[in-house]
Amino acid sequence: MNLWEQSPLVGRFVMGQRLARLAAELLEVDGVRLYHDQSLYKEPGGGITPAHADQYYWPLASDRTITAWVPLQPVPVEMGPLGFYARSQSVAFGRDLGISDESEDKISANMARHGFEFVSGAFDLGEVSFHLGWTFHKAGA
Repeated sequence: MNLWEQSPLVGRFVMGQRLARLAAELLEVDGVRLYHDQSLYKEPGGGITPAHADQYYWPLASDRTITAWVPLQPVPVEMGPLGFYARSQSVAFGRDLGISDESEDKISANMARHGFEFVSGAFDLGEVSFHLGWTFHKAGA
């Protein structure tokens, strides 16, 4: 976390105007602040990333938050890219669950029960995905 503290190059990227402008436009606000950056690595043959909402982990008074997911390589479907339950950001059920087997089972079942479509697809190098803090999402193996 907070790789910007270790690398000026990472700092210029994560605090750059381009990502901030896109995030602000999506949130329909004048500006945004960076809470933290984080680098996640999935080893070849790694398992799923269970269903969850990022906002669960952020001790903020506001839920007007957004995640920018920036893959550092192309992520074809076979590599289990990030996917979302469309329009799930307003669902309260599951917000009290951290990433776990339980969150995968309970959130995925609730999303299916209420007809929330799971949307996933490949990412090319250079693509960035943004999602609101309470949007439920996961990634395949």
